[in-house]
Amino acid sequence: GTINAVVSFVPFLNAALLSAAPHLPLVTVITDWSSSQEHPWLQDRRQILFCPSAHAVAQANQARWPAHRVHAMSHLVVRRAFCAARGSASGALLSTHPASPRSPA
Repeated sequence: GTINAVVSFVPFLNAALLSAAPHLPLVTVITDWSSSQEHPWLQDRRQILFCPSAHAVAQANQARWPAHRVHAMSHLVVRRAFCAARGSASGALLSTHPASPRSPA
């Protein structure tokens, strides 16, 4: 088959993916609330970004990312049960994170 794009869910692989397949679009699905020094999602303006928070979109805009390559999502891409589990530390963390749309703040 034909490969039309590469999709990344891991920031540390983006540079290698761009290097290995510079002719293919790199779709980057940010799986943190935003880019940080520890998790550097915004690396190359050839990336097409799917941002899980308004803060991540603002970071891309501040970095002068091309607007047609920045797409806002309403939340992190995670399995529903991961967020909904009662008593789940991960679910509680997701719903109370300041950048979370579900945050009570």
